[in-house]
Amino acid sequence: MMNNIIEENGDLRIDFESGAVVMIAAVDDAMGLGRRGAIPWNVPSDRAFFRRQTMGAAVIVGRVTYESLPVGRDGRRGLDGRLCAVLSRRSVAAPGAGVVWGSDARELLERCRAARGVVYVAGGGMVYRALLPQATDVLLSRIAGDWQCDVQFVAVGAPEWQLVAAWPMPGFVLQWWRKSAHGGV
Repeated sequence: MMNNIIEENGDLRIDFESGAVVMIAAVDDAMGLGRRGAIPWNVPSDRAFFRRQTMGAAVIVGRVTYESLPVGRDGRRGLDGRLCAVLSRRSVAAPGAGVVWGSDARELLERCRAARGVVYVAGGGMVYRALLPQATDVLLSRIAGDWQCDVQFVAVGAPEWQLVAAWPMPGFVLQWWRKSAHGGV
């Protein structure tokens, strides 16, 4: 699999090939994702990276993560410029334009691949666990400190996962992990 690393005006983006399934998350030193249904840190540069990296792609989230997204000017939730796919046993009330819902992880993943090619998985914890077997890559924004999170990211490390690269960014360190050849890609 070939990917392009694009740096423009000091901003980094990885251009993944069509069919890639990329877990994307910000985690603290204890691999925590969130606390009481929210992200406990405020790192604007990480939010900007997430937006830049996922733009134009499909992003799968769980219902709680979806409900934490800001409401747009049209009064609906979603991710501008991206297909927002909500994985939940319960349907989503009044989904906005560019929002789809599904209760079967594999079926929703295939719908997203067919629609956009590259699929990002953006949480929460149960969604990461459900789709980890299909993931090809992981982008981790490592936020310093232990934020006493009550939701943890899935374990990513050797031998199944290999660290491809790490970049210091303002407020975090970005790590790119790839599933190793013997890891089932």
